[in-house]
Amino acid sequence: MSELTVIDNSIISIGGSLVQVVPSTPIDPYNPLGLPPYTLRLLYREGITPTFEKGTAVQVSSTPNVWDLTYENTNWTRILRNHTNLLEVLGANSTGVTDLYGVFDGCDRLERVALFDTSLVVGCEYLFRNCSNLEEVPLFDLSSCVSLEETFRGCTSIKTIPKFNTSKVINMNSAFEGCTSLRTVPLFDLSNNISLAYTFNNCRMLQEIPLFDTSKVDSMGYAFNECRSVKTGALALYQQASTQQNPPVVYSYAFFNCGINTTTGSAELAQIPSSWK
Repeated sequence: MSELTVIDNSIISIGGSLVQVVPSTPIDPYNPLGLPPYTLRLLYREGITPTFEKGTAVQVSSTPNVWDLTYENTNWTRILRNHTNLLEVLGANSTGVTDLYGVFDGCDRLERVALFDTSLVVGCEYLFRNCSNLEEVPLFDLSSCVSLEETFRGCTSIKTIPKFNTSKVINMNSAFEGCTSLRTVPLFDLSNNISLAYTFNNCRMLQEIPLFDTSKVDSMGYAFNECRSVKTGALALYQQASTQQNPPVVYSYAFFNCGINTTTGSAELAQIPSSWK
């Protein structure tokens, strides 16, 4: 057997003979399908011909029913809103896109979404609103995002959420409202957030409330309203928010019925003043 020696990343020695190796092209984790700029690859129900209001669409395959949508614009606002026959986002080349407002709003059959580049996105309000069949989302880069208003509202099948970089987010209004299957949420960085209004409203399966940074929050109305399965965390968050240098101005129904279905949650709820619940 010939002896193989690695000289460097592009040259190896086999039996004393030098052989140049052409390195493979690195796969872009945000665009592993190698799609052209500003393009999404989308899977639809069989036999459906989707209607696209923006961009240029080409059918890649009829079985499965796959389409490429190219919209050469940094603003992708609502380009797929109410595409009720969309099943999966197979991939995207979204480098340069800055606005994802309502892109998949109302796509109630959407089940899966591939990771794509969101590093320049400032706002993704309503992005997955009412995507009731969506069970999970990748760890999108939200490091430039300032608003998550209603981003996941009505995503009734989601059970957990990745720890997004939310350090610049100032608005979490209704971000997860109505996520009735959501059980856990990470300790998001909310150090710049102003509003938690309705953020987890009616998240009936939520088990624990992290001790979020509420130092800049001025509105917590209905934040954890009807989060009936919470076992712990409500009391600590109330104590922090109510005693901070600038307590929230709006806090009615912040903890209404929060934890009422658990023994420990009920005990915590009993210690929170009625004005907060």
